[in-house]
Amino acid sequence: MENTNLNTETGPNKGMLDKLYDKLIRENLNIIGEEQEIRLETYDLILYELKGEGDYKTYEEIKYRVTDGEPPNQVFYDIILRGDYSSALIWLFKGRIEDFIEEDYYSRFYFKD
Repeated sequence: MENTNLNTETGPNKGMLDKLYDKLIRENLNIIGEEQEIRLETYDLILYELKGEGDYKTYEEIKYRVTDGEPPNQVFYDIILRGDYSSALIWLFKGRIEDFIEEDYYSRFYFKD
């Protein structure tokens, strides 16, 4: 994940929401494994595509919802389902998010040693 840029904006104009989101991501990076790292890369790529389409309203909504404690998979899935995106990558990531949701569902029933 070294090449992934989770900080999409920098400098003195960076807003409070961006700072909270970045703090949340940094804290999670310290405690996650490789599987979670893949998830964060997926989320970051979706955010990048949204910015590329100029959909800043949805971009900000995601940050608000995630920093408010909503499950990231549900947030991104909801955003993808209700959007009308020209980016094919966003639609490809829909399947990946569905896989994450399914993995989380089944992991509730299995104990890890």
